[in-house]
Amino acid sequence: MLRQRSGLAVMGMVLAAVAGGAISHWMFCGHSAHADEPGTPPQVLRAQAVVIVDAEGKERLTLGVRPEGAGLLVRGPDGKEQVVLGVTPKGGAGLALNDTEGKQRIGLGFDAEGGGLFLMDTNGVSRVDVGLSPDSQEGGFALNGANGDSRVSIGMGSQSVGVTLRDEEGKDRLGMGLGPGGGGDFYAKDHFGNDIWRALGQVGPPAVP
Repeated sequence: MLRQRSGLAVMGMVLAAVAGGAISHWMFCGHSAHADEPGTPPQVLRAQAVVIVDAEGKERLTLGVRPEGAGLLVRGPDGKEQVVLGVTPKGGAGLALNDTEGKQRIGLGFDAEGGGLFLMDTNGVSRVDVGLSPDSQEGGFALNGANGDSRVSIGMGSQSVGVTLRDEEGKDRLGMGLGPGGGGDFYAKDHFGNDIWRALGQVGPPAVP
């Protein structure tokens, strides 16, 4: 069976550093303002960090730059992080969206190894994963169970594509794939991993009369 799941492996590098990482825990300090003439409002604000507070003095928005990268952090009225956006020195970028409890629910990121999108449940388990390699030749999509195990996965390579269905224990039960030259593979397995049915075939262009 052609199980193309390599596209799923490119996900998760940037978001781990963005959500709950250096960006959201910086010690922001120091700023300066530049005015064209003394006594006039500043036309340009130059700072390594900017903190915006609400009417009660609570920090709601923080924008900062450090050696680890640059980031934007937005907090809810209770101080919990809800939006975290950041870039890394090596060109990676990530976005994390959290619920009102501060739990990450959506993650999006990319770096030199590829990009990915995650949708997470209230327990922090990714239930939907989408990934793509830097050259766009490999990609994958997965629907996961409550324990994080993939139940449905679709993957593609430069010359192949495959679909796999798994049971609640993460065991392959149904699958199909198409490889280089049109070679096909279809199977069904029992709970113990034994083949119930399998078909192999070479599917090529129609014969010319």
